[in-house]
Amino acid sequence: MTKSNEIKEQQRKLWNKFSPGWKKWDAFVMSWLKPIGNKLLEKVQLRNGETILDVATGTGEPGISAAKLIPNGTVVGIDLSEEMIQIANQHANEQRVTNYSAQVEDLSQGFSFADNYFDKVVCRFGIMYFPDPASDLKEVARVLKPGGRIAFSAWAEPPKNPWATTAASVINKLLELPPTPADAPGVFRHSLPNSLRQLFTEAGLTNIMEEEVTGSMVFDNSEEYWKFVMDVVAPVAIPLSKADNAMRQKAKEKVLEECSRFKRKDGKIIFPWSSWICSGVKR
Repeated sequence: MTKSNEIKEQQRKLWNKFSPGWKKWDAFVMSWLKPIGNKLLEKVQLRNGETILDVATGTGEPGISAAKLIPNGTVVGIDLSEEMIQIANQHANEQRVTNYSAQVEDLSQGFSFADNYFDKVVCRFGIMYFPDPASDLKEVARVLKPGGRIAFSAWAEPPKNPWATTAASVINKLLELPPTPADAPGVFRHSLPNSLRQLFTEAGLTNIMEEEVTGSMVFDNSEEYWKFVMDVVAPVAIPLSKADNAMRQKAKEKVLEECSRFKRKDGKIIFPWSSWICSGVKR
């Protein structure tokens, strides 16, 4: 099995395993990520009647939101995880959005779509997990029509995203985990400024623009943050699940202690977040 296929299979199993957690926290996560999804849709300049691709659609966003904005258009959501696809289609049905549908696609093996098929493409926090980002982005560009717009997002630098680093830093230190290789799939794989811009340039896109979008993530208390991490943040939850009870309790206590830096007087925990949005046009 090639390295790319190994990464793909690891990602598929990972997202399938954590899909129940994403379903459980979906309303919270979608509210948190909505400004980023809105910015992606703004950047591609949706027009009614168009055909849109939402790459790494997860539980259905921002694809379902795009479908609502173009009732005479069509939105296709794709993901490697069968479980996520099931949730996405369920969400579309629940919201009676009939012009959105999600399907399993293996980007690393090539899309089932013809060249120049889609008018616009969006991808919210998917590229960090692509087996081969440079090659895979070129495959995404292949199915985009000439003149079509594309917009991707990726998390910015770790210090700007303590929602991710607060728990991870504690657990990585306690478990003495080695640093994640810079080119390995992960939250901060494309966190440096102009990282997405470089990939877009290599994919042959033009009119490339990269900007930062920021906001806040609010938890009712430290305990809620801990539950969120254990249900959703796989790189933290998986290694800790292999530790003994004493170590898990120690990790929890330390993480809750670290949360105090972000606590308000009413007990709520507020983490700032930062994301890069990169957009471009196919020649």
